[in-house]
Amino acid sequence: MKVETYKVNEKHRKNSAKSDCSQWVVSDFHEIKLFAAGQINGWICDNNRTIWSIEKVNGSITILGDNGSNDAKLAKYIVDHNNEWHGYPVSPIRSGDKPSNIILEDWENKKLITRPERRKINSGKY
Repeated sequence: MKVETYKVNEKHRKNSAKSDCSQWVVSDFHEIKLFAAGQINGWICDNNRTIWSIEKVNGSITILGDNGSNDAKLAKYIVDHNNEWHGYPVSPIRSGDKPSNIILEDWENKKLITRPERRKINSGKY
């Protein structure tokens, strides 16, 4: 998979958090670092069109953003028709905002999440 362009999307930085437009609370650099971690770790699905990431520091999952009603602890990155990538923080409330079971299993195996956290993500309550 080749990444040609990554763009920090201001839509997910300068607005108020809403259920359909989450907002990052981490820096631009942190956003890009998480994107790279997702790519390096192979947390990729949807025919190489979606990259997922998560971060655990000192035993706690990093809060990456806000969706207006919940903390967002997962990062989702998508690519458009021009091969330009951008990402946003998500809570797995919507089915499209849940990583695949293969990715969740890898996160669990790498001790990034626990089995109960994996179940919460799958049930949309994380």
